[in-house]
Order: sequence, then structure tokens, then C-alpha cells
Amino acid sequence: MATPRRVLSKGACILKQAHLEQRCTSPALARYKHTTSTGSIGQEDSTSRSNSSRSSCTQGCIEPSTTRTFPLLSASSRYTQLFRTPNNLQSIIFRRSIITNHNFNTNKIVSKLEKNGFERGQAEGIMRVMKALIGQHTSRIRKNMLTKGDLENESYLLKAALTELRTELQILRKNDAAALAIRTEIISREIDSLNQKLREDIANVKNDIAIDMNSRKSDVREEQKQLEIRIQSMSNHYMAQLGDMRTKMEAAKWETTRKGMGK
Repeated sequence: MATPRRVLSKGACILKQAHLEQRCTSPALARYKHTTSTGSIGQEDSTSRSNSSRSSCTQGCIEPSTTRTFPLLSASSRYTQLFRTPNNLQSIIFRRSIITNHNFNTNKIVSKLEKNGFERGQAEGIMRVMKALIGQHTSRIRKNMLTKGDLENESYLLKAALTELRTELQILRKNDAAALAIRTEIISREIDSLNQKLREDIANVKNDIAIDMNSRKSDVREEQKQLEIRIQSMSNHYMAQLGDMRTKMEAAKWETTRKGMGK
């Protein structure tokens, strides 16, 4: 189990890293700079320190038992001084704590630690270590995640983009529908024109076929008449020859009869 001194040392290291990464611009830091720039070093009695500690806890932070102030030093010299005396450690941790946001009820945590047997300073040190760790994790999470305002902004931009896209799609759909209607009308007119031309071509073909059929019928009739005339002519010719042959046969028959009777 870690001792309170080790916990405070770990908390001091964490706070040192967090202090170097972030800029402190709170009114408390400004008052601290103003106090240290004048070079004044004050120390209150134990009664005033405990009263100020209890009053500051109601505002969301725990004030340490020592409220000494130090001149402005470089980071290395300040933290060298920090690791020398526990009072300086508590003072620097307090100054760091009052310029950051609290992620939990610090007074409640300190009260619970005191009820479990920790001293006031130990409880405050553990609380500040917890707050520093939570602050680091919170800052890491904030770097990787969107805030509520950013999420609402992105949601608004997304909705605006979707609305614009929907509008563009509707306009494109209307334009496509109008172009398709115009194209359909043109195709319908072309189809009607082709149907009319096809009907005219069919009518012309029918007329040509009818004329050809009539002409062919006339030719067939003419040929048939010519054939009938030739048949009639040949029939007359053969009938004439047959009559001549019959006459000759009758003459030959009488001649033969006459010769037979004359003997």
C-alpha cells in the first residue's frame, strides 16, 4: 500500500507535467502573480488557514493548510523548491488546483478520506492526485472526442448538407423527368410519323399489287382469247380437211361401185 508521502510525490510529478502543458489564465493566478511580483511573503495563523480552507471547499476546491506565496521562478527552480518542503508542495498544488476545473466534488472526497483515517493534508494530497489523473484522462478524451457544441455543429452541418443534397436531387429528378417527358414526346411524334409513312407505303404497295394483278389478268384474258381463236381456226381447218377427205372417200366409193357394176 502506498504511503501518503509517495502519493504526494506522485501527485507532484503529475501536476508538474500538467502545469508545463497548460497555460493558466484564471483570476487566482493573476492575483498570485501580482502578489509575487511585489516580493511579499506572508503567512497567516493556523486559525485563519483552517477557516479559509473550509470556505474555499464550498466553492469546489480545497485550500491547503498553508497559504504561503513565493516569487515567480522558472519551472525547474519552482519544482526544485517544491520537492524540498511539504509546505511548498501543498502551496503549489493548491495554486494548480484553483486554476483548473473540478471534475468531481473535492470536499466530499476529502471528507470521506478523513473519515477513513487520513489526515487533512494527506486527504487533500490524495484528492489532488485523483483530480490530476482525472484531468489528464479528461483532456486525452477531449482530444479524441467531440464536444457537445462541436457535435451539434457537425450535426447541423450534416443536416444542412443533407437538405442541400435532397434539394439538388429533387431538382435533378425534376429536370430528368422534364427531359424524359420531352424525349418521350419527340419519340412519340417520330413513331406517329413512322406509322403514317408505313401506312402510306402499305397503301402504295397494295395499289401497285392491284395494278399488277389487273394487268396480269388482262394479259391472261388476251392470251386466252388468242388461244381460243387459234383453237377455233385449227378446228375449222381440220373440219374442212375432214370434209374434203369424206368427199374423196365418197367419190372413190361410187367409182368402185360403178366399176363393179359395169363388169
